[in-house]
Amino acid sequence: MQDLLLNNEDYLKANKYYKQSSYCLIAAMLYCTQTKENFFNVFLFQENDAKNEKIWENIVDTHHKIFFKVEDGVPPKKSKRYYENIQYRKNIIRKQKDNFSSFLSASSLSQSVDFLGGNDDMDFNNQFNENETNNNENDLYNKNEIKKNYEYNETFFDKDCVNDNICMPIILKIIKKISNNSMKAPTQETTIPAWMNAILKTFTSYATHINVKIFIAKLIMNYSDPFIPYVNSWYIPLVKFISSGENFNDGFTYFIEDICNLLIKWKNFVKIENNSENRFNFSNMMV
Repeated sequence: MQDLLLNNEDYLKANKYYKQSSYCLIAAMLYCTQTKENFFNVFLFQENDAKNEKIWENIVDTHHKIFFKVEDGVPPKKSKRYYENIQYRKNIIRKQKDNFSSFLSASSLSQSVDFLGGNDDMDFNNQFNENETNNNENDLYNKNEIKKNYEYNETFFDKDCVNDNICMPIILKIIKKISNNSMKAPTQETTIPAWMNAILKTFTSYATHINVKIFIAKLIMNYSDPFIPYVNSWYIPLVKFISSGENFNDGFTYFIEDICNLLIKWKNFVKIENNSENRFNFSNMMV
């Protein structure tokens, strides 16, 4: 009977939704009633291997392997990170065009070029109009405007199978609450908090299902600020995760690009030893 249930798609979906809903209920109760980090860590993040108590596998679908494909393109809805990165690159391109305007005007490169590539789903010309660049008040995706309107709204995330998980928004709210009480300066050497260490332990474990690792990586990308003071603990694990991309990825997809963008932003905060192991990790990531 149990084997029949495990092979029943409707049962698997209902069972997973039940576990996700239970997690969300517990998380909401803790969010409204607790302030101490330990409560959140014990009930929401810390797994007990000795008792085979799995938290992440209860809320993340491990029956259907997640696999990103280049031909799938980017999700139809993107997060503030996406628009900030696009705006940043557009500004860099404009500066480069100004610096080399004399050279470009004398060559075929002076012709109109789409530096960012076409996108049928999004009209970048309307979103980042040249005349609006110097007017922050009229820039729809200006960084300050994005931050003002951004509050873990799931419709403002990458609209993909990972962010479709109903537990993602409440987990981000919990992390925001417990991290705001103990936010450290990015350059300060600090001990990683228990809740984050529990997540890191799961992320780096060889026994952790790849779908769970993908969920945790997306969790970090959705709200990376609390992780900045502890980049020394996260940087190499994320590099190794990219190196294992063949297990969930068929090329340089938007998911890998987002992780790489995150590592680039973190480069000024991280201290990495120049040893053979780390050189191997970075070389392996580039292959």
